[in-house]
Amino acid sequence: MQVTQFEADIRIAEQLLDVYFEAEAEAFASLDHPAIVYADPDCACTTVYDVLLNSLTEQLRDKERHGSCGMGIFETVLRTRDTPYALFLHEFEGTDEDKIVRKLRNIRENYTKPRLENLKQKYPGPQR
Repeated sequence: MQVTQFEADIRIAEQLLDVYFEAEAEAFASLDHPAIVYADPDCACTTVYDVLLNSLTEQLRDKERHGSCGMGIFETVLRTRDTPYALFLHEFEGTDEDKIVRKLRNIRENYTKPRLENLKQKYPGPQR
């Protein structure tokens, strides 16, 4: 099976996020007390696709960049707002992995790809 450029980009983004979160986990592990994380079950979950879209948007804006934290927050808000592609923390509780994988694939195929095409049209990027 041939890997598309989109799939290759997603794999790279996933690897970068793994490195980022591994470093964060190591920092927490070095504390004298365990890190306790609190999260609202109704909070929206950011996916690697949101992070990738966020990063690509900044690149496509070229000289019109306005800065970004680079963690996909705005893209998460857009995806979550009034769409069937919202993903909330409570959806993970008691859910089998296959269901989550299907939901993420649905987000990738039916939301992320069209959103990426929309962004390419809106921000054609630097003229080469």
